[in-house]
Amino acid sequence: MKELAKIVSDAQWFRDRVEATGLADLAKTGFEHLDPCLISVFVERWHTDTSPFDMHVGEITVTLDDVSCLLHVPINGRLLDHTLISKDQAIDALVNLLGAQLADALDEYENTKGNHVMLTYLKRLFTNHLAHVAVLTSLGDEDSCERYRRYALPSKFT
Repeated sequence: MKELAKIVSDAQWFRDRVEATGLADLAKTGFEHLDPCLISVFVERWHTDTSPFDMHVGEITVTLDDVSCLLHVPINGRLLDHTLISKDQAIDALVNLLGAQLADALDEYENTKGNHVMLTYLKRLFTNHLAHVAVLTSLGDEDSCERYRRYALPSKFT
């Protein structure tokens, strides 16, 4: 019973941090809510060169405002507001800020051929961190649990 209470507490901790980012509504969306037939229609009618959809009623273009309205994602500010970083800075950020192993960070850098990572890599990394949190929680190691939690969210949201 004590372990269940701790799991619920960890889940609430994570939900509170996601809420603080302003992206809580996005976490509620998923592909399971989408109609596969509707997706097929859009794929068939999408023009890759100009990006609108050619529908029977005319051309339809999905705008950033449409995405914001549908997914409840705020669109304030610049989309990409960052500076270029070197390979060493990218590897350092993966290791020190996201808790990646050095060898994994180097492999991901080589796989993506640049200073970015694939979402599948991040999912694998965070899933691994959550597994560590579960094990460390059962062992009562709160300090290590907090370290893995910090990897998931920046300190301004904790």
